[in-house]
Amino acid sequence: MSDAWIARARAALDGSGASEGSDVERIAIRRPVLVDRAVAVALVTLVVGVLLFVGAILRELQTGNPFDRLAMPMRFVGIVALLRGLVGAWALVGRLRLSGARDRYGLVLTDDGLVLRTPTGEHAIARARVLGAVEPGDWGARTGFRRFSFVYLLVVPDREGRAIVPLPPIFEESPGVLAERLVRWRGVSSARANEGTPEVAAPAERLASKIYDDAARGQPGAGVAVIRHGAGWLRRGPYAALLFALVFAEATLRLPSEISLGILPVAALVVCLAIPATWIALTWRHVAPRRGLALVLTADEALLRTRAGVLRARWSEVPATSVESLTGWSLLEGRSVTRKLRFDRLDAPPIRYDEAFLGVPAEVALALVDAYRKGAIGRAESA
Repeated sequence: MSDAWIARARAALDGSGASEGSDVERIAIRRPVLVDRAVAVALVTLVVGVLLFVGAILRELQTGNPFDRLAMPMRFVGIVALLRGLVGAWALVGRLRLSGARDRYGLVLTDDGLVLRTPTGEHAIARARVLGAVEPGDWGARTGFRRFSFVYLLVVPDREGRAIVPLPPIFEESPGVLAERLVRWRGVSSARANEGTPEVAAPAERLASKIYDDAARGQPGAGVAVIRHGAGWLRRGPYAALLFALVFAEATLRLPSEISLGILPVAALVVCLAIPATWIALTWRHVAPRRGLALVLTADEALLRTRAGVLRARWSEVPATSVESLTGWSLLEGRSVTRKLRFDRLDAPPIRYDEAFLGVPAEVALALVDAYRKGAIGRAESA
């Protein structure tokens, strides 16, 4: 295919435009949503945390007792609220940075492909390589506040196994409008479903661990996609004991010099530190063998690594995939929805992969998995 369309797209991005009636279409750039429901709740939580912390200080000044039975719980809850609020405030800072840099972004569609320009580089993607576009989340819950949500473009993987291109929420009127527009632009007819996608030959080396290790080294085979590991699991740790220990130790330091609790504060601090540290160490034992990858997808199967070895899920034995949602709770997130990517198997129990360990939302991983399962990226001959 000629690269003339890339030159036309770059000309549009550089402002020279295109001739009347040409196929070049530059997507409008908008200011991103800075405060959505999640950030608004976080900022309110931050204010509540400050009020609780100030109230605890005033109560302690009134009683003169650092271990006052009302002041200590207020201090603990205040710290939790402050932490949750700071997480939202940090998200707001990231959105402000994106808003300030939005002029350095650009997106142009042509009949042959699209060109995405970001502060870190440029991506030229042929239309035939585009598999679809996904905006995560529940469509039925998108009323009220506007959402700050990335749109994820699914493409035939490149030589490094990258098959997901995130688009920040600065294009079109909203992420949902952008996702719908990209899907319409790509087309969904069966005639285009496999156009331009490579026919992937069965790999000479069928050893699952070899395929996985090659992908982990950044050398996946043709048509192999990788979904990298995420760090979201760290937010779900048992940190309540740690925060309690900090509150207890801080109150101990403010006791009058003539009062001593002996080694009790030190012992309590050590025990409370050991709880989250042990949890992180045990979880890391399961995470480390994955070598930074959550899933490796080939034309024949999905591969994931456990401590016992590489687990294979052949598409011919996976009748369905889905996302399971459960209501969960954690100290830093509060009440939240926990999602798991599920692989149903014919003659074995289903495989479930927690979204907290995925580097992308579960819905995005599901869309890419389904593209492989349904043969949109070529189907190798069975070995």
